[in-house]
Amino acid sequence: MTYPLPDSFAEAIKNLVCLIDVQQQYPQATPPTSDAFTTALKLVIQAYEQTGYSFPYLYHAYTDDSGGITLTWSNQQNPNRQVDLFCPPSNEQVPKVSYSETIEYAIEDLSYDSTLADCFNEYNNYNES
Repeated sequence: MTYPLPDSFAEAIKNLVCLIDVQQQYPQATPPTSDAFTTALKLVIQAYEQTGYSFPYLYHAYTDDSGGITLTWSNQQNPNRQVDLFCPPSNEQVPKVSYSETIEYAIEDLSYDSTLADCFNEYNNYNES
């Protein structure tokens, strides 16, 4: 039996894919590089596989001038809490995740020990009411 994808995950993928055609809507915008897009997609899917239906809603997705991607999740119960994922334009650079709650702020390189799902669960308390 298959189950439908949660809306939050489907919306995150949709917003990520929309970045590919960002110049159609915003001619001055820079589309993502293939490295940034592939990395972001891989990390979002990996986070969904670890969080399932508790995957949070994506608040904002955008590219920078060099084609890197930033994805921001903001906690719906506490908008001051957020997680930002930055995927650089080149695979030679390491993706970074930042998490904040009001004035507390931290940035980490994403590694095999640290995942986006860990940040959702530990730092942003998305699973807590």
